Amino acid sequence: MLNGRLASRWAIGTLVVATLVLSTLSWTAQRALAGPPVCGGITCDIEIVDPGGGGVPSDPAPDPETGLTPGPTECASSDGTKVPCSTDDGSWSNASQCYWKLNDTQGNPPTGEAEGSGAWYSCCNIPSAHHLDLRCTSVWRDTPPPGVSLTPAQAAARIIQTMTFEGIQIGMAPEVNPEWGHRCTYVGVPVWLWAANPSERNWGPYVVTASLGGQSITVNANVTSVLWNMGDGGTVACTSGTPYNAGYGFADSPSCGYRFQKMSKNQPGNRWTVTATSQWAVDWTGGGQSGSIPMTATSTDNLEVRELQTVNVSPNG
Repeated sequence: MLNGRLASRWAIGTLVVATLVLSTLSWTAQRALAGPPVCGGITCDIEIVDPGGGGVPSDPAPDPETGLTPGPTECASSDGTKVPCSTDDGSWSNASQCYWKLNDTQGNPPTGEAEGSGAWYSCCNIPSAHHLDLRCTSVWRDTPPPGVSLTPAQAAARIIQTMTFEGIQIGMAPEVNPEWGHRCTYVGVPVWLWAANPSERNWGPYVVTASLGGQSITVNANVTSVLWNMGDGGTVACTSGTPYNAGYGFADSPSCGYRFQKMSKNQPGNRWTVTATSQWAVDWTGGGQSGSIPMTATSTDNLEVRELQTVNVSPNG
């Protein structure tokens, strides 16, 4: 049986053997008998109550807003003995049966784990009759153990996850043709590209200061460049680009431009899909530390690329 009861079924060859087995039960086990043996024929069922301490309290549930698990207020070892919930060795976890503390020195994360996604912690067991010294094990965890605050990097990563990074508003010449309802250009004609109407969330600076898990963090994010994938296999990397106006005529953009070398007639809708991928530098500071987490955001638009036709006219008509 589970939950502190041990059920043993004794299949005995003869009633004499059953009697011998019952007479050799230890004094502790006899004292823990839940009731007299139930014997039918040559088979006896003996139910024994587990004499262990039991009743170890559980750890609190994580805080849904911060993601942190508070330290328990009632702490006990596996045999039921009460232990201090907090010492110089860390914060006690009833579930782990050890004191948890953030390691003073943080090495590289395990293979496959990203920087800032977790941290190294020490799990220190209480001394026992077999081990008089504290026995500590270094463990990598994505979330802090009970009673342990977030690291600055963990807090920054969670705050950054709540921020909204938008792709740029695409500026492109040619503009949308009112007659056709979409952009249209020609092979070899300059196309101008730029980030139109920059804002906090599509260009920056995007600054957020917040407190989370015992850490106060400031995040400062900016777009550093835009990679334009023109749809025909060509790409161009730019900063913000230069907005076009009619006075430029058919000149090339001085900062971000492109010339298509083939038509889009075989593409869906007869148009190339242009994708602008913003490269964000997301820098954070807090808790005496700092770091940077790269982010990207994308925007798309499309345009038709046709071919200019030339007509030869005889000078004689």
